[in-house]
Amino acid sequence: MCRMLSRRLFSYALRIASVVGLLVLQANSQANSQESQHPAVESPVNKVFKIVSPEELLTRPMLVRDHALAPALDLALQRYTYIRNNVSDYTCTLVKREQVNDTLREYEHIYIKVRRGRTKNTKVKPPISIYMKYLSPKALRGREVLYVTDENNGDALVRNGGRRASYLEVWLDPHGDLAMRDNRYPITEFGIENLLARLIQVAQEEIQHGECEVNIFDNAKLDGRSCTAIEVRHPVRRDYFLYHVARILFDNSSQLPVHYAAYTWPDSPGESPRLLEEYTYRNLQINVGLTDEDFSRENTKYGFRKN
Repeated sequence: MCRMLSRRLFSYALRIASVVGLLVLQANSQANSQESQHPAVESPVNKVFKIVSPEELLTRPMLVRDHALAPALDLALQRYTYIRNNVSDYTCTLVKREQVNDTLREYEHIYIKVRRGRTKNTKVKPPISIYMKYLSPKALRGREVLYVTDENNGDALVRNGGRRASYLEVWLDPHGDLAMRDNRYPITEFGIENLLARLIQVAQEEIQHGECEVNIFDNAKLDGRSCTAIEVRHPVRRDYFLYHVARILFDNSSQLPVHYAAYTWPDSPGESPRLLEEYTYRNLQINVGLTDEDFSRENTKYGFRKN
């Protein structure tokens, strides 16, 4: 009896071992299949280099000249330099849509005034003055925002607007939870110059990897104006890529960026990419001569309470 029981147990053990071995083989086969579809790609550079400011990047040769992003990065640096040297202020209507906290918000139309400060040190971020008035949607219509670097303890003045308590005013920390609740970026990073600086930084990070397709079109159009368009695409999803597809348009007349949009990968194969962020600068007018009054709560054209 004991011998028969031992043989049965031994037989069961062999069967279990066979099943486990088969499962392991199947798992390894699936893993190898996935790796063959999207194998790891070696970086085109041997060493990760330090990400620097656009100003510093202009003083050093690019480390990877044969990368697909090199021409687009060159163009972005040229336009960034032009803005810093030639644009003192501008007005426009910003059409903005962002994904915030995994939720894609509706389009916002905002009339804006921006004045750039001047600094002799090219490595120092120049001060900026910003006025915003929301035109849509209804929930935000009439909201006003005023921010001036190094004034009011670094806070932004916000008049609520909208359909409820439109008169309510509050000073907000631009990086605080309340100010960031409906935005991807703080107002301190607002503006076309900061947009380009952010894209240049991202490009430096991406230029250390492969799997990047870049197309540049010289005959794109926006609002009937001739533009140069750059499209960057990452075919395979990787942890170090921030987006699947990004597009930026430069107005050929003003040389300024007038549109930027970035999309992440679709949730399922066959679906369209999901929008992360989109900014279009319409009716852009540069060097209009904005003054301190344009960034004062005492301006009689604004709805802020007067002191």
